[in-house]
Amino acid sequence: IENKTISDTILIRFNFISDNINTGKEGWMIDDIRLYNVDLGGNIKTLSNPKHSVIQTNPIQDKSLVVFDKPYPFLTVQLFDFQGKLLLNQKLYNTKTFMFNRNNLPEGMYFLKLNFNNQFSETQKLIIAN
Repeated sequence: IENKTISDTILIRFNFISDNINTGKEGWMIDDIRLYNVDLGGNIKTLSNPKHSVIQTNPIQDKSLVVFDKPYPFLTVQLFDFQGKLLLNQKLYNTKTFMFNRNNLPEGMYFLKLNFNNQFSETQKLIIAN
């Protein structure tokens, strides 16, 4: 284990306000202040979150193609509005693409949730514009 000495400046500030109560004591004392730096390890791994789908046109005006990285035997496509209301719930079987049609949805931000084989899911922002 390698010991490293790290020096830095610490400023401690106290504000004293008297409450005008006479206690007969001499004052306030601070003693034995100790500061420690404990290294619990720096071996934190960053987990990647690979995307398994790409929305080809976003923002969407009329329709957009959603392309998956490979054909999945079973997919569930759900669309939620900004308040969490479920607007679309469609099941797909053994496909690598999905054509998303706007279908008179007003412009705004939506969330497209894709569930792959009931094993993992991903959610992407979907913008609908005029």
